[in-house]
Amino acid sequence: MGASDRGQAVPLLVAAVAFIAVAAVLIGRIGVAVVQAAQARTAADAAALAGAHDGARAAAVMAGANGGTLVSYIDDGSTVTVVVRVGRAEAAARATLEVVVAAPGERGSSLYNRLDGSTRPERQAADPGRSPPPGRADGPA
Repeated sequence: MGASDRGQAVPLLVAAVAFIAVAAVLIGRIGVAVVQAAQARTAADAAALAGAHDGARAAAVMAGANGGTLVSYIDDGSTVTVVVRVGRAEAAARATLEVVVAAPGERGSSLYNRLDGSTRPERQAADPGRSPPPGRADGPA
């Protein structure tokens, strides 16, 4: 190692620390952008569903409850389209209100009945021959 090589480790160390700091800041900003985009999508979905059911005010309230701001609300009668902003991220969502009416004499139209014909989970344990849902011990032995 000659006399001209002395002290070269310090500039390399400073450059490495600066590079790591810049990389950390960039990774942090990218992470924030990704999180805000996900929050914007969630807020837009919730706002569109609320708007389809209860109108523009409900959409704005739901967007705010999810950390966003309602930017745009379009209601064409049966379909609602919203744009929500969270930080710098914006997301759009659309929801359509569909009214399902049970036929006369049909049991209630719970989600479980419409999907697979089963009864509500609270009643499964009381049905003879069925085992209780996981975590419940009040069904047949």
